[in-house]
Amino acid sequence: MSRLCIFFLYRPQKTEVRPTGKYRYLTFEDRKKIEAWYLIGDRPADIAARLSVHYTTIYKELQRGATGELDANQREGYSAELAERRLRESFKRRGKKAVAKPNSQGPPAQPGRRKECSA
Repeated sequence: MSRLCIFFLYRPQKTEVRPTGKYRYLTFEDRKKIEAWYLIGDRPADIAARLSVHYTTIYKELQRGATGELDANQREGYSAELAERRLRESFKRRGKKAVAKPNSQGPPAQPGRRKECSA
């Protein structure tokens, strides 16, 4: 007697996901909105839904504009101006190579390679 195996694909129904569109930078106006909504106690996921961006974008933005102090909701403070300044500084650093420190001995030796010594 032979066995008959029947395979079928089960696809669960997809949850509704709103397309966020193309990649874009947050504007200073977006940052001011984030600051206001975060200050009144909105969750980062709710802020992301309002701006139609992914929630990780908001978390990264909150890290970029972190003030180091607690706000009225006992959360890390956020400043739109600070976030904008840090973003502009990172744009200026793009493409520049790291500068070696003056006390540096050079790059670390690679395993399996030896420097030739002249005696």
